[in-house]
Amino acid sequence: MTIAEIHGKISGSGSNLSDRLEDLLTSDVFGPLRYLPFAEGLQLILREARLYSSDCDERLGERLIVGDPENAPVVCFWPKLQNSEPDVVIGYGNHLLLVEAKYLSGKSGESQLAREFSDLMTCRGPFSERSLVYLTAHREMPKGDIENSYIENSYNAVRERHPEYAQNTYWLSWFDIHRVIENEIQQIEDEIKRMTKNQTSEKISKKCKKLILEDIKSLLYKKGFRGFEGFSGLKLQEVEEISERIFYQRST
Repeated sequence: MTIAEIHGKISGSGSNLSDRLEDLLTSDVFGPLRYLPFAEGLQLILREARLYSSDCDERLGERLIVGDPENAPVVCFWPKLQNSEPDVVIGYGNHLLLVEAKYLSGKSGESQLAREFSDLMTCRGPFSERSLVYLTAHREMPKGDIENSYIENSYNAVRERHPEYAQNTYWLSWFDIHRVIENEIQQIEDEIKRMTKNQTSEKISKKCKKLILEDIKSLLYKKGFRGFEGFSGLKLQEVEEISERIFYQRST
């Protein structure tokens, strides 16, 4: 069962294939994560998001501050808001987060992020902190996408209506998610090794969490969202031959 199918995001008609693959990836990653303790899943990933734009230039590039909520966070998929339908909405404590995830496709129109930011600002609820997270398949921040969205009149109108809120637009990469999950799996493995024979229930719990994370890691690996793995699988002679071909092509 996948959350994308529950929300009618998977169709057998063959239309909008890139959108369906995008929704399926979002479902297969964020769906399992919401079943894990917040501090061992979503919190770790969201903290990797980097601030792109703010009223204070000195804050640019800062990591998203994700505190420890007293209650379990509320995670919603594809809610229909007034002007947009973001992929994931996460509410925890006094913080409201909208996540717009991209895989093979780009933004749905130049004003997509601006429309989502407008909904972010006007959503009802006791949220003193509101952030928009733009999740993409880029290795580096896609500044053009974000800049184009925020020169739109729709965003300027939002700023005029809500001067109390700074512009909080963050960027996150699927590569970041793969790296964070890989590190968390290693940490869980180390914790299991240190457990005694009397900690049977704790060990089972850790192994269950590890299985969930391993599935997500395997999926992201298959999609190509992994870091540089070096030349460990190549023989020295093969590396030398590759280097010679590159040098020859550049010199001719």
